[in-house]
Amino acid sequence: MSKFLVLEFGSKSLKIHRRTSAGQFEKANVPWALGHEVYREGRISAATRQRVTKVLGRLVAMGFRKEGMLAIATGAVRDAPDREDFLGFLNEQLKLRVRILSGREEASLLAQGYLEASGDRPALVIDIGGGSLEMVLLGTDLTALRDSLPLGAIRLHYLGAEGADWNYGLVADYIDSTLREAPTARLPIIHGTGGPVKAISKVLKKRDMSLSDLILLEEITRRDGPPAELTAERRPIFLPGVMVMRRLLESGLSERLNYLTIPIGRIFLQRFLGQTREGLTDSMNARLLRDIRITKLHHGPAGTPESRPAGEGKG
Repeated sequence: MSKFLVLEFGSKSLKIHRRTSAGQFEKANVPWALGHEVYREGRISAATRQRVTKVLGRLVAMGFRKEGMLAIATGAVRDAPDREDFLGFLNEQLKLRVRILSGREEASLLAQGYLEASGDRPALVIDIGGGSLEMVLLGTDLTALRDSLPLGAIRLHYLGAEGADWNYGLVADYIDSTLREAPTARLPIIHGTGGPVKAISKVLKKRDMSLSDLILLEEITRRDGPPAELTAERRPIFLPGVMVMRRLLESGLSERLNYLTIPIGRIFLQRFLGQTREGLTDSMNARLLRDIRITKLHHGPAGTPESRPAGEGKG
């Protein structure tokens, strides 16, 4: 199914994932401001709808059929007050059904991606985006925890932007109170992915970062502003991301943050392509894959089925 696509509706971009006829996975990013619209204005704009319409038109012109497109959405669409209206527009006007992933499903995909990149257990793995932070604790022989917390960098930026000046204290208190109520795991290293962690790694020029690195980076950013090497889109949301990662390490008494590249959309595509059935049309396979439980696709060591998680995620 070389024409099969996964469209990932993220906070900062629409990501298009596909597998080429040579078996390679490719990704294209179409920037947009969906996350900013949701957390600043409480709605998804007409401009974003037009962007989706234009992208789909181009894909169809390139020979991709809508019947072979599987669309997924994460935290920002989950949180949008006008979510149902947006989904209705996509379904009725563009004939595109979107599956909104729960925080627990995102955490399950995160676990799959981590196990492909590194089989080391136990491990605490997190993915921080614009709207939420997903975490998964992989024990020695089971998945002990999957959770989703409202600690995305864009969300926190607008939480602190209520007054004339950005309210650092309000955001810090919100992060601390959220982490106090969340299950914790005490491991020396946290493995992290997502835009905010990537930006921190870029600024510090290393993938393995210490707690003291994050503390100093937060102090410098508060004093001098976000680093100049960041993009204009990343600069306003940089400090909230640093604040979350610093406090996440402190809450778990962790010493280091290790940046990993775990593309959730590609993992989704890769795993689901393995579930397609020969003899079915793209349309029938897409319908089938929309309904498969993601949490059942993850397996533990030696191919043993994943154990039932300790608790339901908040996503």
